[in-house]
Amino acid sequence: RFRSSRVLFSTQPPPVSRKGQNTGFLSSAVSLNRTARTKRTAHPVLHRGEFSVCDSVSMWVGDKTTATDIKGKEVTVLGEVNINNNVFKQYFFETKCRDPRPVSSGCRGIDAKHWNSYCTTTHTFVKALTMEGKQAAWRFIRIDTACVCVLSRK
Repeated sequence: RFRSSRVLFSTQPPPVSRKGQNTGFLSSAVSLNRTARTKRTAHPVLHRGEFSVCDSVSMWVGDKTTATDIKGKEVTVLGEVNINNNVFKQYFFETKCRDPRPVSSGCRGIDAKHWNSYCTTTHTFVKALTMEGKQAAWRFIRIDTACVCVLSRK
């Protein structure tokens, strides 16, 4: 059976970040451990040189009404589904580029003397509940999933 961590049916909005990422909540085991100590540091650890070549932004999208399916056809995305008197909303976890040129020369850290560069959003297909005429159907639709750097020689 096809499952995707980028598609969610829920009666309430999902947390800001996906499962497995820091959501800012403490687990019950950590909150009950009163003897746990935090490690002392003289100063915050700075990871010099660790930058992404392209800045991205990720969010749950719950207001998607149309999308492109795997055949390149524009389809209507079902926003809400009523199952046993519970209204479930369809959410998609999307990632896109914050800026096509994070620095004036294009992607961060690229040798502008020899390379042209820019950031672009890439896509993948996920299964979603869509409408075709008056018939609901599962289809693969395209969503934004990453921000990558595109290079070409000067």
